[in-house]
Amino acid sequence: MRLNADTLVRVVEPALFAPRGRRISVVLLVLMTMLMAAQALRLEPDASFAKTVPSDHPYMKVFEQYRGDVGGANAVLVALLQDDPADGEIYNERFLASLKLATAEVEFTRGIDRTTLSSIFTRNVRFLEVVENGGFRAEDVIPADYAPSPQMFALIREHVGKAGVIGRLVANDQRGALVHAEVLERDPETDAGTDLVHVAEHLEDQVRGQLTSPDKYVLRLGRDYAHLPAGSIVAERYSDPGWRRWWRDYAVHDRDEVGGKRVVEVPGRLLTVERVDNPAYHPGLSVHIIGFAKVVGDVFAASAQVALFFVLTLLGTFVALWVYLRDLRLAWLPMLCAIVAVVWELGLLRSLGFGLDPFAIMVPFLVLAISTSHGVQYVNVWTDEIARGRAPFEASRQTFRRLFIPGSIALITNVAGFLTIALVPIGVIREMSIHACLGMLAVIVTNKLMMPIWLSRLRVRDLDALRARRARLAKAGEALWQRMAVVTTRPVAAGLLSFAAAVLALSWHLQSGRITGDAQTGVPELRPDSVYNRDSRAIAAHFDIATDVLTVIAEADPWSCIEYDALEQIDRFAWHLRNVEGVRSSRALPDVARRVYAGFWEGHIKQQVLPRNRDSLVLATKPVETRSGLINVDCSAMPVYLYTADHRAETIRRITAAVHRFNQANADEFYAAHPEADASACAQRLALRRSGEVAQQPLACPVHFALASGNVGVMAATNEVIEANELRTVLCVYAVIGVLLMLSYRSLAGVVIIGLPLFLVTIFANALMAVAGIGLKVATLPVVTLAVGIGVDYGIYVYDVLRHQLDDARQNLREAYIATLRQTGKAVIFTGLCLAGGVFAWLFSGLQFQRDMGLLLVVMFLANMLGAVLLGPAIARWVLART
Repeated sequence: MRLNADTLVRVVEPALFAPRGRRISVVLLVLMTMLMAAQALRLEPDASFAKTVPSDHPYMKVFEQYRGDVGGANAVLVALLQDDPADGEIYNERFLASLKLATAEVEFTRGIDRTTLSSIFTRNVRFLEVVENGGFRAEDVIPADYAPSPQMFALIREHVGKAGVIGRLVANDQRGALVHAEVLERDPETDAGTDLVHVAEHLEDQVRGQLTSPDKYVLRLGRDYAHLPAGSIVAERYSDPGWRRWWRDYAVHDRDEVGGKRVVEVPGRLLTVERVDNPAYHPGLSVHIIGFAKVVGDVFAASAQVALFFVLTLLGTFVALWVYLRDLRLAWLPMLCAIVAVVWELGLLRSLGFGLDPFAIMVPFLVLAISTSHGVQYVNVWTDEIARGRAPFEASRQTFRRLFIPGSIALITNVAGFLTIALVPIGVIREMSIHACLGMLAVIVTNKLMMPIWLSRLRVRDLDALRARRARLAKAGEALWQRMAVVTTRPVAAGLLSFAAAVLALSWHLQSGRITGDAQTGVPELRPDSVYNRDSRAIAAHFDIATDVLTVIAEADPWSCIEYDALEQIDRFAWHLRNVEGVRSSRALPDVARRVYAGFWEGHIKQQVLPRNRDSLVLATKPVETRSGLINVDCSAMPVYLYTADHRAETIRRITAAVHRFNQANADEFYAAHPEADASACAQRLALRRSGEVAQQPLACPVHFALASGNVGVMAATNEVIEANELRTVLCVYAVIGVLLMLSYRSLAGVVIIGLPLFLVTIFANALMAVAGIGLKVATLPVVTLAVGIGVDYGIYVYDVLRHQLDDARQNLREAYIATLRQTGKAVIFTGLCLAGGVFAWLFSGLQFQRDMGLLLVVMFLANMLGAVLLGPAIARWVLART
């Protein structure tokens, strides 16, 4: 039911305009703002790999079930490459010393799972060979008694060849090597989420910096602090900390008098910086680091640039408001309200226990934009009331009465629309939904409560000058309003609607080319020429593996690793997938078994086969340990690792489809060859396995190839969830908007006038994403939905005044439209141009996803503005009964 003015006077106005109510409101608002500011200052980055995982997807059930056996999907790779051809292969003292240092630094990085660490220096990388008298010898690739010598280098080279790690831990041309490890989801000491930014910063400084910087920076205490004497070394860095050290603390870990651990946080302002030579510097060596933690670290490192763009947007909007309003105080008010709204939003986020995800950095800007939109409307109407001769207090009261209803409807509609984003079962998207809703609640407080109080106390210094400025502004716009009014005539309205229909049809066709997932190689959140993407290309060029791996779990009866039939199915699967476009290489148990079996025959190439005899298979698979990741404890799960060329959506879709096809064809072939097998019993057994129960009796069943683990498996699940939920989410957003508009205005025509331009802009944005190569994924899915909030504001403000002029003032459509442009249309046009101009700076960001968001928002701000002030009135010509 639509609220009326009497209800507002009785319920809300006393808290804002009655002397006692206003004093109480001011005190409460000031105290809450101070509290929210304090909370916002405590807000910390909160990036988690788990939040990007759709935990309810079937792939993720498999992922979690076998995570302890095959590892997770949050890996980091550190590759060391010799760039100078004169250095030759890696078997030299200097390179191996650098690799050993890198391995140690990765191992002792807080947040790294040491049990998953692999390099040719770790004890879990071994080779196996047959020795005299029919025995086997298994040794470390780099012996425990390693000491640099030509003989040792030759021996290591021989071991590398026997271990089969070329292409995985050693570059294909043997001019580089890498260190592989996984990142823990939670810190085992504190049980808090692993600080991915710290992981990235440590690897960047202590590995890349230590090996490639000629200088080392020693940070010493300038005076005694806690139990540390002056001159104590607090930290060593390989990039100049500069002025940044003044704003951070450095943790010193040591032990107290009784041997207990203690940590002292030393303020950076107490430290002096000493620049010395770096003994670990290795000229001619390049270091390349990739992984999800590094992506998060690089995005966070660009946060200063993001903050700069935020400030530029604020300054640009302020200058535009100053030019538009020609009053410094009036220009500051909408900006101040918008800033306070962002402070409240961030403070509420911290109060509810959330952090700020790097991929949600555009949400505060949308809050700023929506708050600015409402603030400009309020100041615009208040100024008009002052120009008509009202006192500031009464002008604020009248403005409140005119705008509280449409403004509140718009904001409540935004909140309801943003809540529908939570339908997508991915943690980071649901957090964005909460984030946006808190922002809208903050906008309601700042623009519907703070703004009226401030304006009621504002004193106009030169009333005549203000009236003169408003008169000049009205005169300057009058000619434009008269020309724009042609959209309400039947011929022009019909032409405009025909053009909109053509744009809709073309956009509908083009949006089919939009990709769900990543649209290009590398990490789309970062620029193609970013350090991370250059690192990714370098690793892909020298190794057969990277962080992009799809792990398929071959599920069978216990001890199937010594059954030829099961291993033969796995072997055929691995061979089949190796020949799918986009798969660079694979690794599975049959590969090792063949190599071991050939060792019994002195490595003869003809004997590199899977033996059919069970006893021979026992010998061939016995050396394979569970820590190799190729089998679980009872051999009922045998992972197949598929290393992909990239993680583009097209590549992932092609490979997962090939897995499904092979799995089905293999099952059909098995049941045809084994008529006694019961397919329904096998299906029930698989369901038991997925639920965590253990089947009592073995059955004759085909090997089931279950998707999926590895980071590509997570991406495949994410892409499928987004694709499956996107249409439902968009439809729910529009359904919620339609219902609320219907309840507010009791007019189907109003729903059409406001909603149809929004729908057109959404489809147009989808087409733009397809043409610009912007993939639909976690970082981009909420953007179109969130940006609809701006369009709702525009449409409601325009329609509310238009309806009032038609129903209450009894004007015809042309007169009502011109009056609407004079009152609120000019503010909508100004806000749309102003916000689009502010976001335009994002197109020059160093973050690719911020550029993509900037492009989408510029287009949507302008398109929503044009839809509200041009297309909406043209639709009104045909849908309103009395025009």
